[in-house]
Amino acid sequence: MAAAIKNGAKYIALLNNDTEVDKGWLKALVDAVESGPEIGACQSKMLLFNERNKINSGGGEVNYTGHAWPAGLFEEDAGQYKQRHIDLACAGSLILKSSVLEVAGLFDEDYFIYHEDTDLCWRIRLAGYKILFAPGSVVYHKYSSTFDNKEKYYLLERNRLLTILKSYSAKTLILISPGIIFSEIAALYYALVSGWFFKKLNCYIWNLRQAKNTLRKRKDTKKIRKIPDSVIVQNYKGTMEYGNVSNFLIDYLFNPIFSGYWRVIRRFV
Repeated sequence: MAAAIKNGAKYIALLNNDTEVDKGWLKALVDAVESGPEIGACQSKMLLFNERNKINSGGGEVNYTGHAWPAGLFEEDAGQYKQRHIDLACAGSLILKSSVLEVAGLFDEDYFIYHEDTDLCWRIRLAGYKILFAPGSVVYHKYSSTFDNKEKYYLLERNRLLTILKSYSAKTLILISPGIIFSEIAALYYALVSGWFFKKLNCYIWNLRQAKNTLRKRKDTKKIRKIPDSVIVQNYKGTMEYGNVSNFLIDYLFNPIFSGYWRVIRRFV
């Protein structure tokens, strides 16, 4: 990406290596990203490779503690996800303006994998640009876990914490801290019963070791910020959602408390 920008590329298109694209995939992305000067990036509609009538991603969604998931995962595709502004785009099929990347920066290589697109999209929005979902561009994705679950959970949790520490203002971090603590207690319990408790602890250790580097990144983020957190979090969720997954504790204990606190404090962000 850095080489492409250096050599004068106007746009950078990202595409996973486990995908197949529809005819017109790229033209639809270019048309969408050119639809306004405020548009910084556009994501394709991603469908499941082996069940092409079902959605992999209709755009990304995120909650206030940084958990992110694909909208519409496993839903039948009936055109319900229209072209619209989204808070988060999946980098599996994404076009970005080079001029925007020169302001917001490239992927943070400390992430390695998972949430690197959450972080980049957050910075793009902080810099004053919008992200668009472009359903006219269609990609079929072989959706699966890249690692075994324990390693994946570790990287997801490690990088999620890094993202919110980099991106939120100090005031917002203080306001959401009870929600973060509640979420972390729930995550620790889940890690314990699922057999990756020590990997979850390593998330905290890694982020503590990165503290100096994270403070530097917060300063870099502050330099590009044009949009306040009150606008950034306007559509952030107060619940945890993921595909068709349903759990009694999540539905009737975690989400009511988690979302109730968000309703109380969001007006003060």
